[in-house]
Amino acid sequence: MTWATRLNRKFAATGWSKVKLAKEAGVSYDSVLKYLSGKVDQPRGDTLDRLARALGTTAIWLEHAVDDPSLTNLSERPGRIDPIPVIGFVKAGIWQDVREGGPADMHVPSIGGYPVKHQKAYIVDGESLNKIARPGDVLICLDLIDTGISIQDGDLVITEMRKHDGEFVDRSAKRVRKTKSGYELWPESDHPDHQTPIVTDDMLEGVDLVVSAKVLWIIRKP
Repeated sequence: MTWATRLNRKFAATGWSKVKLAKEAGVSYDSVLKYLSGKVDQPRGDTLDRLARALGTTAIWLEHAVDDPSLTNLSERPGRIDPIPVIGFVKAGIWQDVREGGPADMHVPSIGGYPVKHQKAYIVDGESLNKIARPGDVLICLDLIDTGISIQDGDLVITEMRKHDGEFVDRSAKRVRKTKSGYELWPESDHPDHQTPIVTDDMLEGVDLVVSAKVLWIIRKP
C-alpha cells in the first residue's frame, strides 16, 4: 500500500469534498488533487503533517503505515506541542564522549503530529550542514530506533559512527541517497572538510554505523 492509498483511505472516511480537505489541511486545492492521484511523491516538511492532522492520523502512518498505538494515539491532542531537551551536538568529523550532553536545561518545542516522547534535539556545531543549517541551529529529530520506521530516499538523518563499545561517537546529519547497491549518506555542505559520503556497507573495522534519527525540522539560531 502506497502513501497515496493510505491518504485516500483516510480521506474517504471523512466524507469530505476535496475542497474541504484543502481548507482543513491548509494546502492548495491543486496540491490535494495531485496527492490523491498518487502521481506525485509525498510532500516534505510540514505539508504531510498538516494533511495527517486534518485527517485525524499521523505523518508516520501516512508514510510508513506504522500502526502502533504509541505512535498513532494522538487524536485526543492533535498538533500537541511540548518542550523537548537538547541532548547533544552534531559535530561531524569529531569524536565525542557519549556522556557529553547538550546545554544544561535547554529545551525547544516539539513538532506536532509526532509522538513527543520519541523526539529529541541536537545543536549544530561546525560547517557540516552549511547548505541548510548554521552553527547554533537546532535539529528536531524523531528517534528511528524507538519508532521502528524506515528511512526513505531524500530523508535528512542523524548518523552516529561509534567506537570503543559505543563510548565515543562521531555524530553528523546526512541526506539519504538510494543507489543500486543500497544507500549512501551525503553531506549537506560545501565545506571542503565535509564532502565524502558515508557508504553504509564500507565501514572501518571497529567502527559501527547507526542511523539513529530522522530530522523533522531545523530551528534557526536567532
